[in-house]
Amino acid sequence: MFIQSDSILAALTKKAQSHAQDRSRHLLCPSCRLRTKLYTLKDGRRKCSACGEKFNPEKKTDAARLKQCADVLLCFCINFTAKQASALSGYHYKLVAALYDDFRLLLAQQNL
Repeated sequence: MFIQSDSILAALTKKAQSHAQDRSRHLLCPSCRLRTKLYTLKDGRRKCSACGEKFNPEKKTDAARLKQCADVLLCFCINFTAKQASALSGYHYKLVAALYDDFRLLLAQQNL
């Protein structure tokens, strides 16, 4: 059994595409929706040269991490063990076990 979380993340992918970089070397500003030069600030944020809006560009690693969490959360909801989830998803056991612990902690906080 192989878990596909692509169908789960379809709505999130559409949101991420608006900030994505296409063939142009400039990113799309989320506020004015123009492809203009973006200045890099010292704290890592970007500033649009057209509207002056400051924002954090989305990273590809954020999308990959979100996909990992969705895969592992699906295994957690189906009630697989961490070892079974690791084998099914192909992620390292330590990552899956850490995410399982986080899920359990969040559930315990919600039940209190």
